[in-house]
Amino acid sequence: MKSLVSKIKTIIFNLVKCWQKLTPVKQNMVLFESVGDMCDNSYPVFEYLLKNTNKYRFVWVVGDPLKYKNTKTVKYISFSNRKPSSIYYQAKAKYCFYTHEPCGVEGKRSQERIYLTHGFSYKNTKGRFWNVDFNSAVVRLSDYHRKFGDMCNPGEMELSVSLGYPRNDVLLNNEKATIRKNIKCEKLFVWLPTYRTHRNNSTIYVDKDSNEFNLINHNSLAKLNEVLKNGNSYLVVKYHPAQKLEKADFENFTNIKIYSNDEFSQTGMKLYELLAESDALITDFSSVYADYLLTDKPIAFELSDYEKYKEGGGFIIDDPLEHLPGRFIFSVADFSDFINDVIAGRDEYRVERERERNLIHKYKDGNSAERVLEYFKLL
Repeated sequence: MKSLVSKIKTIIFNLVKCWQKLTPVKQNMVLFESVGDMCDNSYPVFEYLLKNTNKYRFVWVVGDPLKYKNTKTVKYISFSNRKPSSIYYQAKAKYCFYTHEPCGVEGKRSQERIYLTHGFSYKNTKGRFWNVDFNSAVVRLSDYHRKFGDMCNPGEMELSVSLGYPRNDVLLNNEKATIRKNIKCEKLFVWLPTYRTHRNNSTIYVDKDSNEFNLINHNSLAKLNEVLKNGNSYLVVKYHPAQKLEKADFENFTNIKIYSNDEFSQTGMKLYELLAESDALITDFSSVYADYLLTDKPIAFELSDYEKYKEGGGFIIDDPLEHLPGRFIFSVADFSDFINDVIAGRDEYRVERERERNLIHKYKDGNSAERVLEYFKLL
């Protein structure tokens, strides 16, 4: 009996796959995906189309479609191989823009499956992505970036194109002042640590039984809070979306706010709007530093667990530290010095930032969403 049921399921699955591949696409349907909902490189592309044309109908892959209200223009679905809505829209969309989960139907020639990717870094990510041939095209920042993309995903060079990241348009063109309206401070610092323990446990860079970040603890934060208070400045700490963490459990500090990814999403803020308002960035091996180079604002790199990280996931090059243009932080004292330097207007890494910016970025104009849409002929 079980064997018969299994055979029937296999037949149904194959029929569905066959239908998905053969059914005609809808030329005006554009599907988007990102993690978390409606962000990263996908959102500025969607927003640009929404503002500049009424030609298209949109589908967003989100965590929970019930949180959103469908309109004549936008439909919300979940990512699933079993739900009819997901099966249908992934087959019918002419264009699929995604940053984390591959969307669309593999091998469907009438469909454009465009991997917008989600960051430049020197981290070794070999074997952590889907088959590169699933993509119709891959968007990168520059030919330099394309080279590293191909090292991590062999064969990608043939599919990749240097167009710049749409999310960086927000860094360069942001007109909102969401944070600064609520926080009165001289300098706004943003700390974005990359993940140490992946939330789905598929990728572990450090001890799988530990979610600790060396300097994110009560004693360190209390000392930093005093430095910030003395300089009339504020620090926002936001964990990486992939970090295995639902809630940031820390007591309230007067000049520090800590968010898990879920908590940050609930505020309604967009990460790159926050970064555009900030005066300095603290990160580590996260790709965000490459984007932040476009602002020409100070960057510090928290490297207190660098050796452990190197032994875990590792890097694609032998000398990643030579390409990190900013102060290295190994202790609370280093962190405090960086805060005080920014408050005082001291910036000794401007030349290094320019060098790396010119290396990583082909475009610095804040027009990447438009460029992507023109390249793929949606405009």
